[in-house]
Amino acid sequence: MQKKNLSVYVITRFGLGQSLESFYYREFIYLENFLAKSIYEQKDYITKWIILIDKETPKHVFEKIKKLAPKNLLYIYSQDPFLSGSVKPDIKNILQSIGVKLNDKIVTIRIDADDVFSSDYVLTVLNTLTANNLSNKYDNILVDTASGVYFYPTKNKLIRVFKKGFSIQALYSVFGKNFLSVYGSSHQELEKK
Repeated sequence: MQKKNLSVYVITRFGLGQSLESFYYREFIYLENFLAKSIYEQKDYITKWIILIDKETPKHVFEKIKKLAPKNLLYIYSQDPFLSGSVKPDIKNILQSIGVKLNDKIVTIRIDADDVFSSDYVLTVLNTLTANNLSNKYDNILVDTASGVYFYPTKNKLIRVFKKGFSIQALYSVFGKNFLSVYGSSHQELEKK
């Protein structure tokens, strides 16, 4: 599998609309100790890891986020959800600002800050898209995980999930007028589209 025929953008929302210091204290350990490590293990297949944060994220948390991955891999985007009226930033504009151009073939992967990739997740997605030349036949392809592992911190419970619509999904799309991002819709909405 050749990495560079498809660019991969991993999107993680962390604390958008959140103002409680206790949230960051409780949740940062998952971002740092699990997700960041699984991202780093697959850095050769990821173009950018985009972390979406609140404009009011405490400075000490922002400084820790900057250290989660190398500068060439990590892109931190902060938004004021109260001024914009949404906790969902415009991913298309963010991608354009980091160099994605019209007709680029890209994969967006949404993963929650308290989830983790399997060690071969990104490579499996890329192999799925290039098998049988799928990425040259279709403009949009949703790659849903068949199973995954999810940790419920409030219940201190680790479970294996076998279902469609698991919280990690990948969407291949051609960047342009009809561009779809895995971030803009719910899992079920994407499956319908």
